[in-house]
Amino acid sequence: MKLKVIIESIRNWYLGEWRAYENEPGDIVIMPGGRRYPHWTATLARVIIEFLTKHAKWGGAIVLSALLTYLLKRFLG
Repeated sequence: MKLKVIIESIRNWYLGEWRAYENEPGDIVIMPGGRRYPHWTATLARVIIEFLTKHAKWGGAIVLSALLTYLLKRFLG
């Protein structure tokens, strides 16, 4: 039960808030629909995920080099 709530919360955060298009009263043309406005952190997560999926070799190299740097500094001084 709680897992469903957590997954739904993450989904809503990632997709963003739905806002319908605003139509002026009396306009001849009516625009149905709307769009989603994600939180800036969700947009940042999308950019990072897109970068890592497009450039997986670079993403892996960056993570590996950061890990190796951390381990060398920790154990070798």
